[in-house]
Amino acid sequence: MISRKRPSADEVLDAVAALLNQYWQQDDEQVQLEDRHQDDFVESEQCANSESVQPQNEQLVFGPNSGITTNSVHETGKLPWNDVTGLLPKGLNLPMSPTLYAKMLWITNNVPKMSLQKIARAGAEAEADRLIALHYKP
Repeated sequence: MISRKRPSADEVLDAVAALLNQYWQQDDEQVQLEDRHQDDFVESEQCANSESVQPQNEQLVFGPNSGITTNSVHETGKLPWNDVTGLLPKGLNLPMSPTLYAKMLWITNNVPKMSLQKIARAGAEAEADRLIALHYKP
């Protein structure tokens, strides 16, 4: 009987994160929470005095109707998955960081025919191929 060591959830998540970073061709930088939200919140007096300003919702909004476009990302320099306030991973039996979950949600809502399971499967396959290439000696 051949025993194979299954990759841990952390290894699978690392592989998924690497695929996402490669997909977006960007370094995953750690940004302080205060810096990320500094421009997003409006003072309460400004809200009361302006009818056009809508209060900020702490729930993340993704999808075609979210108002997040490629141009808006390039103009603001903010990525939709940088704000993870109140976001808890759901739908997979894998523990993951809120940032990774936000990235995966954005992809599933903006890439046609994509699901959390497809992303996790692709990450697991890539990690398995990497580990086999690293450890398998014919």
